[in-house]
Amino acid sequence: MSESMEESDAFTPEACYVQRTTLSTPHYLGGPTRHSGSDCPECGRQVTLTWDLDLTAPEIPSAIRKAYHSLQRLPLYVCSQCSVLSYQVLSDDQIVCFPHGDLEWCNDDESPHYEARAEIERQHIQLYPVPQEIDALWVKRRYHESLDDHESAKLQSYFDSLAVPPEDFVFQSQLGGDPYWIQGSRIGACPNPECNAGAAIRHFAHISPPDSPGLGDSIGYFDFQFMACPVCFSINVQYECT
Repeated sequence: MSESMEESDAFTPEACYVQRTTLSTPHYLGGPTRHSGSDCPECGRQVTLTWDLDLTAPEIPSAIRKAYHSLQRLPLYVCSQCSVLSYQVLSDDQIVCFPHGDLEWCNDDESPHYEARAEIERQHIQLYPVPQEIDALWVKRRYHESLDDHESAKLQSYFDSLAVPPEDFVFQSQLGGDPYWIQGSRIGACPNPECNAGAAIRHFAHISPPDSPGLGDSIGYFDFQFMACPVCFSINVQYECT
């Protein structure tokens, strides 16, 4: 959750814990970049696919499914050279990327990702919807408040139900909801120059390399915060040092 906990800035309050799996699911970590318009406008490198989500799957939060209703799949991309990206998904085979400005680590000899693979090995990921009652208990525990025996048992029962529970009850990657762990939230305006709504972007997804093997050794030592405009649904990717 956000540090203030006073007001959510999540795109949707519905959250899903996300973890790779050996099961056959319709969602993926990694894989080929299939959209046209997928070259970073700053460094020229083809963007890297992190998550490839099937929007028709029932576990996708309803607000996300509604926002991207014209799409079958939603790609979450990042530039592996710049560690950030801003883009809008126009269709299931086309995106448009927006300039994000000069970054001091973009030079080939400075970027920690210069040797990164352009494509992450494709793996299945599973989305585990987090009931709001469980989400509230986890937030309470995360902020070091004591849980009574009934609350502890309820939280433990949820984690026991997961095929791949988070280590030490620490959620890493998630879709929707407020992120359970961030070093700093940089809430800005929509990155799309054609969006004149003046809306602030909102937390959309959090991808962490430690629970996404293949991401860490491809991208480096960053967590990624995906933010989305609530009006035009353009996506902005930010990084955090881990």
